[in-house]
Amino acid sequence: MESEKRATYKIGNVEIDLAKGTVRRGVAEVHLRHKTFTVLAYLLENRGRDLSKDDIIRDVWHDTAVVDDVLVQSVTDIRRALGDDTKQPRFIKTIPKFGYRFIGEPDAEANGTPPKHSSSSAFNGNRNRLILLGGAIIVISALTAAFVIPRVWNNSSEVITRQTGKKTVIVMFFDNQTRDEDLNWLREGLADMLIAGISRSPNLTVVSRVQLHTFIDRSSSESTSLALPKALEIARRSGSHVLITGSFLRLGEKLRIDAHGYDTATGDLLASETLTADKPDLILTEIDLISLKLVRRLGGSQNEEPRGVSGAMTTDLGAYRYYSLAVEKAHALHSDEAIRLLERAIALDPEFAMAHARIGYTYAVAEGNAEKGKAPLERAFQLSDRLTQLDRLNINAWYAIANLDYPAAIESLQEIIAKYPLETEAYWRSGRLLLGEERYDDAVNVLKQGLLVDPDDKDMYNALSVTYRDSHRHQEAIAMAERYLLLAPNEPNAFDTLALALQAKGDLLQAEEQYRKALEIQPNFDVAVLHLANLKFQTGLYSEAIRLYERYSELVRSNGDKAWALGRIAWVHWRLGNTNKALAALEKEQKLDPNAFSIGLLIAIERGDLASIARLRQRLDTQSKSSERGLRPSKRLEAVIRGKLALFVGDRSTALSYFNDALRHRPLFWDIAAHEDALADALVQLEEYTDAAIEYERIITFNPNYPFATFKLAHVAEKTGDRVKAAENYRRFIESWKEADTAIPEIVAAKRFLRGYKAP
Repeated sequence: MESEKRATYKIGNVEIDLAKGTVRRGVAEVHLRHKTFTVLAYLLENRGRDLSKDDIIRDVWHDTAVVDDVLVQSVTDIRRALGDDTKQPRFIKTIPKFGYRFIGEPDAEANGTPPKHSSSSAFNGNRNRLILLGGAIIVISALTAAFVIPRVWNNSSEVITRQTGKKTVIVMFFDNQTRDEDLNWLREGLADMLIAGISRSPNLTVVSRVQLHTFIDRSSSESTSLALPKALEIARRSGSHVLITGSFLRLGEKLRIDAHGYDTATGDLLASETLTADKPDLILTEIDLISLKLVRRLGGSQNEEPRGVSGAMTTDLGAYRYYSLAVEKAHALHSDEAIRLLERAIALDPEFAMAHARIGYTYAVAEGNAEKGKAPLERAFQLSDRLTQLDRLNINAWYAIANLDYPAAIESLQEIIAKYPLETEAYWRSGRLLLGEERYDDAVNVLKQGLLVDPDDKDMYNALSVTYRDSHRHQEAIAMAERYLLLAPNEPNAFDTLALALQAKGDLLQAEEQYRKALEIQPNFDVAVLHLANLKFQTGLYSEAIRLYERYSELVRSNGDKAWALGRIAWVHWRLGNTNKALAALEKEQKLDPNAFSIGLLIAIERGDLASIARLRQRLDTQSKSSERGLRPSKRLEAVIRGKLALFVGDRSTALSYFNDALRHRPLFWDIAAHEDALADALVQLEEYTDAAIEYERIITFNPNYPFATFKLAHVAEKTGDRVKAAENYRRFIESWKEADTAIPEIVAAKRFLRGYKAP
């Protein structure tokens, strides 16, 4: 492609830099979203050609289901950025009922050279250095190019192959050629067995089952049966060199298994194996033999032993069936069902190491119940001779999380990345853990490295958005959330992520719109219901907030989640002055979750309830440690509570130390309050109004709609005698909360001041 010779194009007063992903018109830089810029790059590099809409969508969106309107909007945005005119186009001409042609001709002297790839460490810390692909693939500067060059997956595969010397293999789900639906589990089960067997070869890298799901989902294809051309297309997009397809057919009591290996680039048949299992229980042994033969035919060692799924997992087909079904359920986030199936697998084979490990993972990592995850992970360790090296490394990371040893978990994930560079989940998990450690730059780096391996990994963009959001880089958070949404336009969580990024920046109307879209797709999406309830509270719609918290409580199943909602309901009633209702909600919360204390303690401090303070403070001091879905929970709320306790007893210096510490920890943008104003509120209480005003102004600069910030700024001005400024900010507050419930004490106080205010 010409982009390999040229990185920058200049057409008149417009400069397009493919390496940086930027457009400049004159002296001004014009922002384009990721996919929109990718469309521009595609049109530019194919200039002079008539390109159909179907071709553009196929090559830019990589089989993601996208309607024409999305492309039309992208072209509209490009024309606006370039200053183009549809009636007299200088850049993009519309081909009626067909597509587009780029007609702008770059200036001859604008030739450039592509950016050189520079090596850099994944982490800045001395202790945790990530040696990615033998230390040679860490090329952060190439990330922007990865965003804009179509079919970049093949490029990343070539880089990985050069560094590891391994071919990449992808195993598609097997085709069930019998009508017996009871055998449908073998579609994914046999593929998983082959993956387990082939992954033991030191000369081959295998796409994991989780990644396989991702690629098939992106292709908008049914996983039940894929024609060879479609399978080859998916394999090419995954960056794999070898595609393995398979099928199975019941013949009486026997089961025939066929597997075929293809060269992804040419489609040529490389290997073909057929075996018949006389009894169902022999399937595991037979699939091990197939995997061994395929490995030898595809370039693995001729001396490898047939130790695949039966050697590394289980010899019991029934146990493996439950395990395979459990992995499906876990992939769909049905944790309870997954655990039940895994327990059945263990009942049939008590030494099924990965079944124990998966239970531990579900508790400790997916659900954040660290203590409950320890025992099954320890049992998996005891059976380590039945684990692959990758399994052992994953279990090391999971067990470290169960023990709340997050640095050790990061180290295990770094080792996975170094030895198994295609395991994108390791990049994502490592980024999440680094976020929990509040190492924001390190988290961004490792997530971007994951995008070098898979530029279309929506989970990576989701994690990047959260990381940028929590480090107050709001525009970048929104941009990453938009990319996530482009890759997952029908996923409600993508809208929720974008909404949270917008809400953290203060774009509340847009945030609510995104929450609504999430709930249009999935009305019972409890996460969006909870976050929308928080938004309603933060905009003064208290009655609506309570209704949504009650709705969330109906949707969730665990007592802990129901108690969480009741705590927030108690806080809303307390802010309204409904003490009895607040205490009643707290009483219900305690019955559902006796360990809950945060909201109750905050209310007790404000009430001056010494008995409740003493009781709940004991829970604060002895609180059980847990993870926040696999990462270290933010310490902000605990620091705020301890600061309020110190302030309550008159310990000024300790209180301010805690409040300053709170602001150094991750903000709780996803909760009812982010506590950005905790220090400012304390300064008001200490009558240090000048410093308090500076704090409130700081908050308003990054979020002009932060709850009560303008009201409190007005209150400070009133206290210092600046009635003009007080009136100005009270008016701003009422205007921004014009739809709010009129009974809110702050609304009442602001209106009372303005009624008695006379302008000088």
